[in-house]
Amino acid sequence: MPEDKENEPEYSTPKLSDIVDISILQDIQDWFARFTGISGAIRDPDGFFITQPSMKNAFCSTIIEDEYGSECCRISNQKAAKIAAETEKPTKYVCHAGLTQFTAPIIVEGETLGLVVVGDRPVEALSESKIQEIAERIHLDKATLQKAASELRTWSEDEMHDAIQFLYSIANTIARIGYQGSQLQKRVNELYSLRMISGMLISSPGLQEVLDVIAESATRLLNVKGCAINLIDEEENKLYVKAFYNVEGSCLEERVAFLANRAFIQQVMSGDVVIAEDITNIPCPLRSSEAEKRERCSILSVGLISRDKAIGTIHAYICESHEFTEEQIALFLAIANQAVIAIEGAKLYEESLEKHRLEQELSLASEVQYQLLPHECPDIKGFEIAADCIFCRYGIGGDFYDFIPISERHLGITIADVVGKGVPSAILMAEARAALRAQVENIHHPDEIIERVNRTLYRDTRPTEFVTMFYCRLDINQKTLAYTNAGHNPPVLVRDGKLTLLREGGTILGFIEEAEYEEERIQLIPGDLLFLYTDGITEVKPIDGEEQFGEERLHRILQENAWMDADAIKEKVLHEIHTFVGGEPLNDDLTMIVVKVLSKDR
Repeated sequence: MPEDKENEPEYSTPKLSDIVDISILQDIQDWFARFTGISGAIRDPDGFFITQPSMKNAFCSTIIEDEYGSECCRISNQKAAKIAAETEKPTKYVCHAGLTQFTAPIIVEGETLGLVVVGDRPVEALSESKIQEIAERIHLDKATLQKAASELRTWSEDEMHDAIQFLYSIANTIARIGYQGSQLQKRVNELYSLRMISGMLISSPGLQEVLDVIAESATRLLNVKGCAINLIDEEENKLYVKAFYNVEGSCLEERVAFLANRAFIQQVMSGDVVIAEDITNIPCPLRSSEAEKRERCSILSVGLISRDKAIGTIHAYICESHEFTEEQIALFLAIANQAVIAIEGAKLYEESLEKHRLEQELSLASEVQYQLLPHECPDIKGFEIAADCIFCRYGIGGDFYDFIPISERHLGITIADVVGKGVPSAILMAEARAALRAQVENIHHPDEIIERVNRTLYRDTRPTEFVTMFYCRLDINQKTLAYTNAGHNPPVLVRDGKLTLLREGGTILGFIEEAEYEEERIQLIPGDLLFLYTDGITEVKPIDGEEQFGEERLHRILQENAWMDADAIKEKVLHEIHTFVGGEPLNDDLTMIVVKVLSKDR
């Protein structure tokens, strides 16, 4: 709120629409077009439309439908406006498309606020070369433009004379109407306080700060005794007092109830302005010595509506029977509208802070999980190994793989998939990894290791949490593989074009405490391809489709490309997946390990 005149802002030149009802301008323009048969429009000094064109011809419509053509028309009118403003009288000119027009400035208190443009006709029919030039310049179809040009009427000297004289009359009439702007200065001054509120709200980003500013400012601007703001809790379907100024909070709390049980509140929440000029038998909520002496209280209430949905209410109180004026009601509605914008902005601000905090936590979790995954694949004689893990959400997920050096001769390899996605699955993944590594150090047989990991997860996780896991022990010298599969997607062994699925094992981990598991041993030979993966590969599908990538497609890719090296096979599978989903984001975590057995001489 202003403290003195010196601090009041200087107001810029008003727009034509600020001082004249645009519908009046539209009516005058439409009447002129019907009377003369001449098209017209009112534009601002920059050439943009203020009114909708009247009797717009097909030729101009064809041009302005093109973005570049429309810009050419605007620039042409802008130049005409400058000429008209300098001469301060109607001006004849030819537009960029060869049509003759007349423009007259609308001047109020020495400022050009707009211009009336009439005409859009040629003095004589447009030549074919002119039409060709326009079509090429604006990239329009010549035949279409030719047809539209054939419908143009030419100007006669009498029409020009009449248009000029009538144009003067219109311009002068609008100029006189424009003087209404001086009468609106009082309204501008009243709205200045609202502008000050807006500035205060901008500097108060927190929700509670915003509500406190609104409550105090509304009280002072409306010249009432107090104000309160309630916001709705959507989960409880209940209004809660969130801010009040010069109001007893205890009294307000008594008025808070379920929305369905309050007809008064329901009416306010529907968006109506509700005025109660004489409320009796209700404790006066005002914190004032006057309230103690009076039994009556008047309330002005309005709903806070955002995107056609009520988010709360705002109430102004006077501790006497009072008839609120139209000015008070209009100002209160303006405050309520500002309050909605400020409240939604404050909520977004607080949500952004919470989102930022969450993103920082997720970033930290992502870094931690990244440290748990192998940073590179083992380089062992006689084998090629490649791997990749892509998380579909926040850089964290429930898939994992690991290479566990057991001895110079033996390497543990595992791949697993935790139920769910995001942070919870990442935590369970870390638990499963730790449980596995703890057992591998002391036990050599995969079936025994998996059984112990299962018991650990059963005791330490909830019933809804489980893990699928494939663990194998690779004998590097003998080229043998001992494995146990705990409910995981069977890895694929490709040998001489034929597929073998490694299914031996048992059920998922963490589901049955005393589950038993089997182990299988495989002799590997040069040329073998072993592909381990999670279900994110076979179950991936486009966002707008239902077909999954599928095991059959994966098996075919592996058979056709088994001759490639391990890293090339990995990249081939990833390429096929991204092609399948059309470059869309993945809907599940995706992990794979590729193991190629090299020939003896490599």
